[in-house]
Amino acid sequence: MKRITVLLLMFLCLVSCNSITDEIEIIENNKEYVVSIGVAGEILDVTQVPLSKASGDDLYGIQVYARKTTNDSYTHYAYGLFDDISDLKITLKDGYMYKFVSTCVIKGKDDIYHSQGENDVYMHYGLPFRGYLNNTFIYSDSKYLSFLESGDANLNNKYGIDYSHPTIDRYYGEVQDFEPAGKENVTIEMLRMVFGAKLIVQPFKEGTLKVSLNVFNSNVATSFVVQPSTETQILLEEIFSYGDYETSSLSTIWRFEKISYIGYTFSHSFDLKIVHIHSDGKVEETVYNKSLSFPRCKMTTVSFKLDESEVDTGNELSSKVNVVLEDKEVEVGETIEIN
Repeated sequence: MKRITVLLLMFLCLVSCNSITDEIEIIENNKEYVVSIGVAGEILDVTQVPLSKASGDDLYGIQVYARKTTNDSYTHYAYGLFDDISDLKITLKDGYMYKFVSTCVIKGKDDIYHSQGENDVYMHYGLPFRGYLNNTFIYSDSKYLSFLESGDANLNNKYGIDYSHPTIDRYYGEVQDFEPAGKENVTIEMLRMVFGAKLIVQPFKEGTLKVSLNVFNSNVATSFVVQPSTETQILLEEIFSYGDYETSSLSTIWRFEKISYIGYTFSHSFDLKIVHIHSDGKVEETVYNKSLSFPRCKMTTVSFKLDESEVDTGNELSSKVNVVLEDKEVEVGETIEIN
């Protein structure tokens, strides 16, 4: 009888100890950290304001992902759309690693399409955010901001159109595998995701020129019919946000996360085609057709001059064009007005 009693007491003790251990684990798993979020990198060069005053017309979309330290797969954790990041904080759980993805559109409150329904408390903004501007994090594993890595945007003047190369000033950054234990801050380094294009035609006398720069699906014209002039003509001078690009294998789409990985040396090529149509309308010849590289954060100026010296090729006239390329850094704080 004593033996049975002793065994019963040992069993109860074991169960009790296990319960205490389980309770300790639950308490540890419920531990949370409040972490401040800041931005750094090239975005500070343009905003030129301290973070304590970083509010206004710029929009920041932030998506946070979480994974257990024993798991390699991230799931959605929290998201938010902000125009004030002066005191941005998030609550993170112990035992998890976190990934932060953020994009910023300068003057986004003006340039990105927005609307407010009759029953909406907050203003809703289109791509690349597709979310409500409420300046707080929403904790959810089912709702999220899914287009922050994409170059697409809905502009305020054209609802429903997804522009692949919009003329907006945009930034992107990531933080991978952030562990909050013992940390009070996380900083997202933001790179500028734009390139500049300027097309200049030197004076010419005869015929017309058809000029096309294949910056596809933009909100501004990139194809032009140019008439003769004694003056230099500027066809295009804009900054564009990079788009989403297929790789040569077509198996991977190059989005902002890939561009940010390459970082400072990234560039993308676009085809420039120039066709000279002679005055008699009988001769239409392609005088230039090449792919040109447009580096990140540089204004690439393409200046071309038609060589109008006549070359005897039977009954046709032949012409050629001289193209000069020049890159310069997009100046800190430089603004190109977009009409």
